Amino acid sequence: MKETKYTVLMMRDNSPVRRFRMGVGWVRGAVLLGLLLCLLAGVGSWWGVRSQLKISSLSEQLRVEQRQLQNSKMELERLHNVDRILKSNDPEELQTLLSSVTPVVPEEKKEPEPEFDLRALFTHVDLEQVKISNLRAKEKGGNLVCRFNLNNLRTSSGIAGKVSLDLINAKAELVPLGLPTDETDFSIQRFKTFSLSITLPKDLPFDSIFGLRLSITNSSGQILFRETYPLSNILS
Repeated sequence: MKETKYTVLMMRDNSPVRRFRMGVGWVRGAVLLGLLLCLLAGVGSWWGVRSQLKISSLSEQLRVEQRQLQNSKMELERLHNVDRILKSNDPEELQTLLSSVTPVVPEEKKEPEPEFDLRALFTHVDLEQVKISNLRAKEKGGNLVCRFNLNNLRTSSGIAGKVSLDLINAKAELVPLGLPTDETDFSIQRFKTFSLSITLPKDLPFDSIFGLRLSITNSSGQILFRETYPLSNILS
């Protein structure tokens, strides 16, 4: 069986027609050679770009190191001059050196702001032995007037104890109030109405009061009830 061959005709003006006969192997070889050349060109381009990027990175690193080296040389020269001045004991040069030194100002330490423990201020206690109702407060003549009803929930027996009031200022600080015992002590069977006139401290005007903490203790000092009320909620 004869090998298949391809005929290639080449025509050009003012020239005779030329004919070439090529076998299949030569055609395939030419195609493969073209593909190989394209592949080599692509690999060469990729390698060139990669090399250029690497060279740019190395050049930038070299510039940084050169700047650091220059700064180190300047610092070394400055230290050398300082050492020379110190060894010379020249008063004028020493004065010039001292005047060029920038004094280090110590950083002022700020006192940490106090943390507010709101959980302690708003602790709720209720042993379900007493109940507070109709709590109202108002300002009268520069004093704080507080009215409320204290109800005994123990229907089988009476209860005795003491009422205490504390104010909370705008800084979340607790301000205890010393009230007369004849106004705060109680012994009740069913209920008692309290009307307390509180003289405000000089450093605690009415407008700076945030809230009121009301506590009820029995004769043994046990807290039966405690609740903190924002003043805006109980103003009458």
